[in-house]
Amino acid sequence: MEAINGWWEAHFDGNGWYQMELDQNVGTPFVKLEMEFSSPVTPRHTLMCETFPTRLGDKSITFAVRGRQNGTLCFSGSFTCVFTIADAFKSQSAPPEMRAVIEPLIKAA
Repeated sequence: MEAINGWWEAHFDGNGWYQMELDQNVGTPFVKLEMEFSSPVTPRHTLMCETFPTRLGDKSITFAVRGRQNGTLCFSGSFTCVFTIADAFKSQSAPPEMRAVIEPLIKAA
């Protein structure tokens, strides 16, 4: 989850979930999570996460997250969020200004 929040911050001028919720009234709660582990995650090495969007629907976004330690893939995951009007917890389409940033960054998982 921190890797996905970091992705938002990296691509939206430092604004992550907190700022999206409070300043823009945009929520992105998870609706589907899938993870597969291929190697143990240990405190011995730094965990490096590669995070990128793989799909942008009308009202949802899916991220891939790949976690590696010491050059070894430890896990891969798919995380789908829906866009909401945060204070009403009602679904909404991806805001156009966000869509404009996200679309060119979509990669195949």
